[in-house]
Formats: sequence, structure tokens, C-alpha cells
Amino acid sequence: RLLNESSQTSLEASTFKRIINKYFKKKCSKIQTLIQDIDNSKAFNEEFNKICNNDNFNLRILTHTHWSLNEDGYFHNIKYNDDTLNNKFLLTHEFYKLKFNNMRKLQFNHKMGEIILDYDGKHKIKTKPMISSILLLFNSKERLSFNEILEETLINKEYLILCLNNLVFGKNQIVKKF
Repeated sequence: RLLNESSQTSLEASTFKRIINKYFKKKCSKIQTLIQDIDNSKAFNEEFNKICNNDNFNLRILTHTHWSLNEDGYFHNIKYNDDTLNNKFLLTHEFYKLKFNNMRKLQFNHKMGEIILDYDGKHKIKTKPMISSILLLFNSKERLSFNEILEETLINKEYLILCLNNLVFGKNQIVKKF
């Protein structure tokens, strides 16, 4: 719930802080870390977007040991067929290393989060980063083989099969199988 962009986030955080201060501060360190991660993410995004003259790049930077995350979603070499997006990931990574003097490690979980792909301002697709890496390939080619997609995205073969099944046989059927 803390990851949602709702206005309730600040209310929930202040409620947790009152509980922590009043009752059992030592036993609530996990909750404190979760709240701090959200606050730190907002500050990081504001600073990063200000430096990059950007307003639409938003990351959630979470302490790995305190969040139940999908660990198999970390793909270090995933590629996007979009120079702007690749550059943003690279810049974010470098900015994070500079900000924390290489004392912290930043990993992207491409199975979580969302990327909004905007086509001509008329059609928007909100999807997981891993799916968007596949869809962006179709900006340059109309047809792609499974092996071409595998080579271009560097997505693990089993996850690529799941993603493609979702795109081909999902309720919106974004990609056609030939």
C-alpha cells in the first residue's frame, strides 16, 4: 500500500510514526525503514529530475532486506530498444552511485513497476518494464522471431515465453502471432 501514489501515503506514514513513538520503537524498525524508503525515493526523484530537466521519471528505491520483492525480476542486462529510456536507466544508476559514493548498490526489478509507452499522444500503454522492452522492439520492425526478441532484450528465456504469451493471448492481445 505504501507504494501507491495515493494521497493516503502521508496519512499512513504519520499514523505509523505515532504508533512507533508511543509504543515500541525497537520492534518497528521495519516499518520505519519502509516509510523512510518512500520518503527517500521522493527526494531522490526530485533531485534527479531537477538535474536532468525531467519530470516524468519516477523510481521507488527500496531497501532490499525489508521489502517482499520478486527477486527473480532482477535482470542486470535487460535492454530497451529506446535510447532515451536506456540513457535514463544509465543516468539513474550513475547518479545513485555518485550520491552514495558507491556505498550502495542499485538494482532494477524489471518485473515490478510500470512504464507508460505513449504513441503519438493518442495511445498509451501502461505495462511492466520487461513487457515494454519487448514492445519497443516493434518500433523498428513489424515482425520479430522469438530468437530475435531473446537476443535484443536479453530477457531470460522462460520469462520471455511468459511475456509473449501475455502479449499474444492476453485480454488486450497487443501482439499477433504469425
